This record gives sequence, C-alpha cells and structure tokens, in this order.
Amino acid sequence: MRQILLFSLLVASLMACDSPTPSATDTPASSSIDFDPQPYISRGQDITDSAFDVLRQHLMQGMQNGGPVAAVDVCNLKALPLLDSLSAAYGVRIARTSLQLRNPANAPDSLER
Repeated sequence: MRQILLFSLLVASLMACDSPTPSATDTPASSSIDFDPQPYISRGQDITDSAFDVLRQHLMQGMQNGGPVAAVDVCNLKALPLLDSLSAAYGVRIARTSLQLRNPANAPDSLER
C-alpha cells in the first residue's frame, strides 16, 4: 500500500511539473523588442529619390529628343522596366501609388501611406 501511495505521489508531482498553460510571466520575445522604423524610412526615401532621379532623367531626355509625345512614350514604355531594374538593384519592391486616386483599387495600404 505504501508503495502505491509513493508511486501515486511521484506521478502526481511529475504531472504538476509539466504545465502546458502559459504563466503570466511568459511573454513573446517580440513584445520586448524596441523597433525603430527610422532607418527603414530613410532607406525608403533614398530609394524613392533615386527612382525619381532616374525617371526624371529619362523623361527629360525624351522631351529633348521628341517633345511631349516622346515623353509620354518614356512614361508608357520605359518607366516600368527602369523601376524593375532599380527594384532588383536595391533588393526591394517598388510600386507606384498616390493619395489622390483615380482608381480606388490602387489605394495605398497602411504601410504605403
């Protein structure tokens, strides 16, 4: 009888040690990390400035070569391939958006604002 009681206490104590429910002190590691978005904002602004400069140079060259019609062709035919090459060079995805929308399907999400 005594052996059964000791065995039961041993099993009960081992089961008590295995607690599958999280305690109040268990918190995810991500909640204790301080996040500073400023380096990402600065890098995004640098990439934006670079993309604007490249597009502006090609647009001005088109204007000089053939006037407004050539400039429209630059926007229509060259802008996306230029941005694709910049995306690959920087290792990012470059997308176009606006806060003044003509098409509601192109609305910027919360990260793009």
